[in-house]
Amino acid sequence: MEDRYLHYSFNPIFEDGRETSIDDSGAPIFEGDELRGIVLVFRNIEERRAAERENKRITDQLSQVLNATTDAIISIDRNWVMTYLNPSGVSHADDRLSVLKGTGFREGYGL
Repeated sequence: MEDRYLHYSFNPIFEDGRETSIDDSGAPIFEGDELRGIVLVFRNIEERRAAERENKRITDQLSQVLNATTDAIISIDRNWVMTYLNPSGVSHADDRLSVLKGTGFREGYGL
């Protein structure tokens, strides 16, 4: 017997024109090998979708600012690994710095 689970997201439009985001999932109910029923669960996920849209808007805005600035911006993690170098940083940095993206400063500079 193979279990089958369904999962969908959709945006129904109501008669009054409202639209919302719905997440639904379903699972069969078996008694032995015989299908006896199906469980369906519907959840309103409009708040989650709104948060996802806001997160994307802010991320896009930050990316535009970081990419448009004429200053070099570098992000380094706790292990001294460069995780971000904006386009101005690449154009202002020496070749060695641009090669280091994704590697450690300590290793790259022999520290």
